[in-house]
Amino acid sequence: MAQSASDLFPPSDLKLFEEFPSSSRSAWEQEIARTLEKQGKAGLSLNWALPDGISLPPFLLEEDLAELPFIGDFPGVYPFTRSTQRGGQAWSAQYPLQGDGSLADRLSEAQRRGADGVTLFVGGTFPAVPYGRGRKDAAAALAQSELPVQCVGSTADLVALVGALKSGSVNNAQSSILIDPFSDVLIGGDFALNEADIYGAIKAAFAQLKIPVGAVRADLFHNAGATPALELGLTLSAAADLVSALTESGMSPVDALSCITLFQPVGALYFVEMAKFRATRRLSAMVAKGFGVTSYERPVLAQSAVTSLFNVSLYDPYTNMLRVCTEAMSAVLGGASSVLVLPLDAPFDRDDEFTRRMAINTQLVLRHESYLDSVSDPAGGSYYIEAATDQIAEAAWKIFLEIEAEGGYRKALEKGSVQARLKQAGEQRLDALARRKEIQLGVNQFPNNTEILRDSEYKDASIPALPEAKQGRYASAPIFRGAVPFERLRLQTEEFAKKGHRPFVQLLPFGNLSMQRARAAFIGNFFGCAGFAVNDPGSLETPEACLAFAKEVAAKQKIDAFVLCSADAEYLPAATAIMTELKAIGVPVILAGNPAEVEALKASGIEDFIHVRRNVYETLSEYQKRFCA
Repeated sequence: MAQSASDLFPPSDLKLFEEFPSSSRSAWEQEIARTLEKQGKAGLSLNWALPDGISLPPFLLEEDLAELPFIGDFPGVYPFTRSTQRGGQAWSAQYPLQGDGSLADRLSEAQRRGADGVTLFVGGTFPAVPYGRGRKDAAAALAQSELPVQCVGSTADLVALVGALKSGSVNNAQSSILIDPFSDVLIGGDFALNEADIYGAIKAAFAQLKIPVGAVRADLFHNAGATPALELGLTLSAAADLVSALTESGMSPVDALSCITLFQPVGALYFVEMAKFRATRRLSAMVAKGFGVTSYERPVLAQSAVTSLFNVSLYDPYTNMLRVCTEAMSAVLGGASSVLVLPLDAPFDRDDEFTRRMAINTQLVLRHESYLDSVSDPAGGSYYIEAATDQIAEAAWKIFLEIEAEGGYRKALEKGSVQARLKQAGEQRLDALARRKEIQLGVNQFPNNTEILRDSEYKDASIPALPEAKQGRYASAPIFRGAVPFERLRLQTEEFAKKGHRPFVQLLPFGNLSMQRARAAFIGNFFGCAGFAVNDPGSLETPEACLAFAKEVAAKQKIDAFVLCSADAEYLPAATAIMTELKAIGVPVILAGNPAEVEALKASGIEDFIHVRRNVYETLSEYQKRFCA
């Protein structure tokens, strides 16, 4: 007998949750305290502390949302915090177009693959373009493409492009040209052209072409290491100064706001990034209000999202597809108007038909199989995301006001305070990666030890050193990928291995099985991040068996280090029993862990202690110099 819909759902008058009493804040706090005490972690804070003073609690109640300033907002209406649309959340899935190749073939490929638009890189290389090489046929693309074309590139190339375009020369009215006058200061330390000429070109092109031609390249902030709140604060500040400059050139505030696209990156913090896109629209309304624009039917300062280049890696490159998938979801659920997913081989400054197809398919799966375009403001009602939206908005607005107090974004660039903020943020991100406070899979945690970059299809890839700030008329801001330091370590190990020897670390696990297995895995991951070979023989059970095994393997091959892996309580008795003979082999002995008897163990001959509080990058650099000398 077939079931009807009424059989599948409970009666409408049934109150499913009436049997469950509501929980008070004190009840939750008591339960958390009881659980932590049971686990021996009494007093531990479960708040998620983010940079810029943001702290997200482990639980929230309905009453916490009551005072949020945007809690009564509706999707699709001013100020558009919740969504830019009332029914669903459609977005434009962008297809990247860079480098060589027939323009007609690439445009046809984009349509055939299901893209809604094309992002064309114009002139120059990274960081003026997100990756690869800019093209010289942007005018032809704008004239020929049935799809909207979004042009991203260097200021000089884009200004030259709009100067060459005439009324009617853009085939699709949804196209845009992203001229950010300030981007060249961050990249090279000076403006590419006379500032008045740039603003004049934007004004004239907007009047003639009727498409957005101004932009804030917020991806540069992100790829310099900016936190979400810092990135958003700088983005709003740059947008405000650009609106001021355009209104001074004769544009109305509404036209100036409508002319500008925010080229916003989306990073790895899934919920936080979602909240950042929502907070952007709320704060954009506050910026617009400062120019006398207190309401609008369509959002101003369009949000064009691009996945992070800072987060992608050369090693284990297919992991990049997983990274950009979660980033694209954050952008879509956060309400971005368009999304560009970078191909998995973008960090190699290239792409091909397969990686471009995977990039666009990431978005098409989110649309056609996950139906993310069918719900307006899917994050609405989530206490966590609502609270994150509020906190990020507050932190970003605080940064915005600090820069305004300096005289605005342009003045802050001139003083170097924007660059100083970015430099500090970048250094903090690198330090977090070095200490594994921030994880990149395949880079500083869980590396693929069998992967040899020079033996792969990317064998010709180069990994330049982290850039230094350039000092032109103004200071620049180093823009880079976070994985570079670890990648350079691994590549140096590969080069040394080609000369005949790959650093080899031999584990000596014994005693408590659970502890030795955990520590053996930890050491394998630790040294694997530098590309060292790590051999785990499995449990050797006793210290004496470890000694016999060590003598055997050292007689057959070169060993750079032995690592004892066991429980803290077993180390000192073992060292007392075997260290005299183990040292005599002539190989450094390291211990996995940080036991209380460090001094006694050092006295027995243990040279070093590898544990979770060590700076992974600095430690590996030291061992690489030692083993690869």
